[in-house]
Amino acid sequence: MSATIVHTAYPEDGAAEFDSSDETLDAVWDLMDRSLEYSVQETFVDTPTREQGQFLHDTVNISHGLLATEHERVASRQAIREFMLSQERYWTSGNDAGRYNAVYPNGDGKRDIPDFTEVVPAWIWAYYLESGDRALLADVYDNLSATAGYVRRHIAETGPTQGLVTRLTGGSGAYQYGIVDWPEHGRFGYDMSAAARTTVNALGVDVLRKVALVAEALGRPAAEVQSYVDDADALAERMNATLRRPDGTYVDGLLADGTQSAHAGQHATSYAVAFGIAPEQDLPALGDYLAGMGMKQGPMTSHFLLEALAASGSYDAVLDLLTNEDDYGWAGWLAQGGTFTPEAWQLSGSANSASHGWGSQAVVDVLDSVLGIEITAPGAAEVTFSVPDTGLAHAEGSRMTQRGRVSSAWTTEDGALTLDVEVPVSVSGIVELPAGDYEVMGPDGAAAKELGTADGLTRYRVGSGAWTFAG
Repeated sequence: MSATIVHTAYPEDGAAEFDSSDETLDAVWDLMDRSLEYSVQETFVDTPTREQGQFLHDTVNISHGLLATEHERVASRQAIREFMLSQERYWTSGNDAGRYNAVYPNGDGKRDIPDFTEVVPAWIWAYYLESGDRALLADVYDNLSATAGYVRRHIAETGPTQGLVTRLTGGSGAYQYGIVDWPEHGRFGYDMSAAARTTVNALGVDVLRKVALVAEALGRPAAEVQSYVDDADALAERMNATLRRPDGTYVDGLLADGTQSAHAGQHATSYAVAFGIAPEQDLPALGDYLAGMGMKQGPMTSHFLLEALAASGSYDAVLDLLTNEDDYGWAGWLAQGGTFTPEAWQLSGSANSASHGWGSQAVVDVLDSVLGIEITAPGAAEVTFSVPDTGLAHAEGSRMTQRGRVSSAWTTEDGALTLDVEVPVSVSGIVELPAGDYEVMGPDGAAAKELGTADGLTRYRVGSGAWTFAG
């Protein structure tokens, strides 16, 4: 018996690297890195062992990961263009306008899932941040504008759910108005009877904000850009007015009569935090609330939970979620003998694939929120380096960017911190450290520009070369 292992070719010297003082975290990184690598053949695949075509949400998650871990560009650019073609082929008029096929290209014909459509603008913006490919951004702007229109058309102007995205047209059966997560048990009881779902509304805010960023990057008229911003802000404000409990946590949505759902699943609050909707003063408490729930989201959306924990400042909870062997999640899956991220934390029924790359987008959270390397300007013109307060004693790693490889290595011991970063030519580095005084050593005696101390952080701007910060 023999097996042929197939995956697409990735750029030479494009692989990211990561190592830390936590062996379980390192094994989780290896799991996700390996899973991503084998999730592209001629196209993105939902699983290399049960190929069912290029599913949109799978593609988005896997592409996010590979842009960072393998410097992948070709398959992502191809997939973006193919899903734009699905819109132009099937989704151009009436309530159809602005949607994308749930799978494309394949023989399914016209088929969509609403919240699959809603993750597309953020995907394309992430591709632009990584690549700086403004030409593609310009090519797809009309498609993204149509997607913003799709969300806007479903914001109720009157009635019990006024001001909220309500029954977002699309899908069928269990997917009608949105899938939330997959499979059913991966929703952990989410109230699918809600007419105005919190997850769909949060994604709607993100659609409008990301299209605003695209419009601004393309130099569209200021009034056009501002209209997206204003609509996003109004939707977020309405969410906060109607979808929160007195303690600030979010319910699953509003029912058709305007009453709140009795259920408040983890998805609802994690989405509100991850997409910048929850009030800033509530974030610490919401982070504690989410952390206390453990893992109550499926692999498809688990990265949103990590983003929410990081946004709330709960970096120790980010590490706990990634490494907890006694709960659902990556470490728990490894403890069961898993070698590839799964379709669901608990396999059953048709959700029985033990090799689904969509659970590996969290590799980006390891880079951003554990190692502390984040691209913060298109084409990696700016990269931010930080030392997240996860409780790790040491982490080091590197990743390729459009302008060259960036690296970071830091150690914390007995209250002392040492950070070494390497910045390529034509990249501006922002270094964010816990508030304090630091000795800074730059290349050939170069000096870092001090940006001041605020919100518990001391910040510097640095140019290319090797830099050391000690304090």
